[in-house]
Amino acid sequence: MKESYFNFKDSYMKMKVKVAARQLSQTMAAAIETFHSSGHLKSDSLHTAEFCHLMDNLFDSLNSSQVRNHEGRKFRSALSGNSPHLEFWYDMLSKINRWKIFDKQGKLRNNFKFVDGWLTSIRAIILLWKKLQLQGITFLNLRNLNQDPLENFFGQIRQHGVCNTNPTCQQFVAAMKTLIINNLSSPLSKSRNCEDDFYEFLGNFGKFIEKYSDTIDQTPETSCSNTIVDTPDSTDEIFLEQNYATAYVAGYILSKVDVLDCVQCRNNLFSNDVILNQHLFVTFKENDERTRLNYPSERSAQLLV
Repeated sequence: MKESYFNFKDSYMKMKVKVAARQLSQTMAAAIETFHSSGHLKSDSLHTAEFCHLMDNLFDSLNSSQVRNHEGRKFRSALSGNSPHLEFWYDMLSKINRWKIFDKQGKLRNNFKFVDGWLTSIRAIILLWKKLQLQGITFLNLRNLNQDPLENFFGQIRQHGVCNTNPTCQQFVAAMKTLIINNLSSPLSKSRNCEDDFYEFLGNFGKFIEKYSDTIDQTPETSCSNTIVDTPDSTDEIFLEQNYATAYVAGYILSKVDVLDCVQCRNNLFSNDVILNQHLFVTFKENDERTRLNYPSERSAQLLV
């Protein structure tokens, strides 16, 4: 989250879907619940956290890209006959119809088009799924229904050259030919409004012309040392907010590290007690009762400070 996501000095910022997706995410809900548990927020803040959970699930349910759920997020899976999507959508249709939206002056407004957009999208997908089931379709990845690949492609066309924002037909064709040869590998803009679509060409021109050479990967042997880094035994002097974030980031780093099969190493890197105060935010980030995230020890968290 950034300060610019709440203070819209840039008129284009409030048009970006990713801003709303991050404001109404599970991470935001976990942060609110964490500060409520620590006494920094009042009890009515939990209503905001509940709304963030609902919207996060709604985004997930309409943006699935895998057949099975991803890391316990049941709505991130593909739509199927026994998936929870339909029951959730019918419940959201009734909730969205009861939304009351007020403007900055506190007046009730009914002219927000995004409400009708949500209702239309949900009803259209339910109708489409019923028709696909009659054709024998067993599952549907809903990310395939959005226009992100097309927007990403046009974005790469606009990046071809210095600033190709308004190309002619000839310039568009030339840029498209170059992108095809480069296998659409030009980097996407940081200010884009779409997620990576992860689509690839069936053929790769780069592999056609590259030369292969036989190389032997000589990986040096790793050894486990009994030397432990001398770090402070307590993080009491760290601010509570920083402590929550540090523990979460340390756990993410540990998930990317290939830890040796050494009991002493794991005992020093990971915490055996997941109920430590510094792990409060990490526990709220779990998608269900199963433990999937890493809980670092105080030594590991201290190394990031």
